[in-house]
Order: sequence, then structure tokens, then C-alpha cells
Amino acid sequence: MNPESVTFAGPAGELEGRLHLPEGDRPVAGVVVCHPHPLMGGDLNNNVVMGVCRALVEMGMAALRFNFRGVGASAGMHDQGRGEVEDALAALRFMAARPELGGMAIGLAGYSFGAGVAMKAGFADDTPRALSVIGRARVEPDDELARRPSLPVQFVIGERDRQMAPEHAERLSAELSAPPEIHVIAGADHFFVGREREIGALVAAFLRSSLMSEDESA
Repeated sequence: MNPESVTFAGPAGELEGRLHLPEGDRPVAGVVVCHPHPLMGGDLNNNVVMGVCRALVEMGMAALRFNFRGVGASAGMHDQGRGEVEDALAALRFMAARPELGGMAIGLAGYSFGAGVAMKAGFADDTPRALSVIGRARVEPDDELARRPSLPVQFVIGERDRQMAPEHAERLSAELSAPPEIHVIAGADHFFVGREREIGALVAAFLRSSLMSEDESA
């Protein structure tokens, strides 16, 4: 992958990112991918984030990975998930405005802390048309899942994950109006080491299907 280095305006100052575009025709959709906890080493180069972006591009979609405030060259300071939700919304606006996408549908994905942020952003704003939640770590206050009852949601869970155990996903699923797509990765823990390609393929297939449906019905 040969991404374009980009910067865009965030609430706490400029945010840095990497924009991946597929070769050939314009993308069929775009996806913003949120990284894990910055105080635990999470950034836009995380292994799961990279695996998801690679799979998205292979399926013909554009992918934006970016650093939350206070990470890498992004301005600001870590805000315990509050300001990071605003950062994710800024990334969605930036992605939606890219001329390469030509108004195509935008999806949102996140891993760990980034998954908690993505859930909050996805249910607070109408821009993302599908949401993929990978190994979610909770971000307080908890999500208001009734705001967007028709939002397609996917949960990707490690069988041995203590952050988002399969039973936790079942409890979250009960709060959604429509059943989410759930994948439990056998033998995987929260870090998914060695399973990046498998996860990327699941996430990309779900988002392409969901976002293409949005485009075709528009």
C-alpha cells in the first residue's frame, strides 16, 4: 500500500492521517478506521488497523486511518475518549468531502479503544452508513444505541478477549433494533496477532456489502 499523507482540521487542531485509494476506477465507498488506546501505544500504524485498511483497498474501497489528538503529529492532548469522538467525526467529514469518492457512502470501523469511539460516533451522526466494531473497549459514558436503529453493525470478537467477550457482544446486541453481524475468532485474544488478514477480510466484506447497498438504493 502506498498511502497519501493527509492532514485535516480537528476540534483540537490538525489531525494527521494516511489515505489509501484503490488502483483503477474510483472507490466504491470509503471507510474511516480508528486506532486503539494511545496511552497503550495505539496509533494509526497498529497491526489490526493496517490489516483492515489493506483488505478494504483490496475490495475496491478507500480507507482513512488517522491519529487521534495528541498522537504522532496530531495536535491536542488525549481526552479519555470524549474529544476523540469529535476527532472521528472530523475524519468522517474529511473523508466524505474527498473528490475521489464522488459522494459515495462512508463507513466507520474501529479497534479496541477505537471501536468504543467508533460506536459513539456512529450512533451520534448520520454520516457513517455502516459500523464495524472490532474488540471493543468501552468508552464512558456508554453508547446510546437507540439513536440510529437502522445502522448496520458488525461485531468482530476474539474468543479469549477479556475486553469484549462474546457474552458482552450478546448484551450489546440486545440493545440494537436490528441484529448485528457477529464473528467470533476462535482462539484469538484482544490483540489478534497473526489474525489480521482474517479480520480484515471479514470487516471489508461486511462494509462493502452494507455500503454498496446504501449506494444502490440512493
